[in-house]
Amino acid sequence: MAEDKLLMTQVYDGQYPPSYPLKGSQLLSLTSASAQSEAFDGDIVLVSAVIPFNIAWGSNPTATVLATGVSTDSKALCPANEWTEVHIADGDKIAGIVGAGVTGTMNIRYPKVQALG
Repeated sequence: MAEDKLLMTQVYDGQYPPSYPLKGSQLLSLTSASAQSEAFDGDIVLVSAVIPFNIAWGSNPTATVLATGVSTDSKALCPANEWTEVHIADGDKIAGIVGAGVTGTMNIRYPKVQALG
């Protein structure tokens, strides 16, 4: 992946993502231990949860979080109830984690569109 390629942007504030036609979706249980999604075939992935969570992505990502909710080596802290757009490479996975004592579910959707740039 080129270094200048956009990696992540907030795309939609609300419970429902933009209405792209979907290739598929996944649900990922979020706990205080990093959990990985299945591999994707690249380009754009949308993630959301009703609680704030940290994500990382790559071929074998591990998401991490400090007690304060500030990410250490995760790539992004995602706010609650917002869809976050992540541009990934073929075969990449997304890992998610939340702080101790919190659980939730991350919705992952991958639309039938390609990233530009």
